[in-house]
Amino acid sequence: MRVELFIRGACSLCPAAREVVERVCAELGEPWRETDLSGEFGVTDVAGSGARTSRALTEDELSAAREAWADSVPVVVVDGTPQGIWRVDEQRLAAAIKGPASGRRVLRA
Repeated sequence: MRVELFIRGACSLCPAAREVVERVCAELGEPWRETDLSGEFGVTDVAGSGARTSRALTEDELSAAREAWADSVPVVVVDGTPQGIWRVDEQRLAAAIKGPASGRRVLRA
């Protein structure tokens, strides 16, 4: 999955980040994945059409995701590179999805 959003259940910034990712990916027809680092909701894959499928995380998946992103939620990652930490900018996210050159910097709002 090219676009991944990492959240945590009690995160006050996560709903706004989810809205941005959902809106941009819907406009571009790009599938994306949401991973809940609290372990409560697991992983939800959202197809370009908006169809959703969910599953639980394995302990290894949860551990690896927490190690990488626990201090940065919400964080959106495109092609393995963070594009928004704590706040997600629509234009930056769209540019990262549209072209690989824009995905080389970590952008903090």
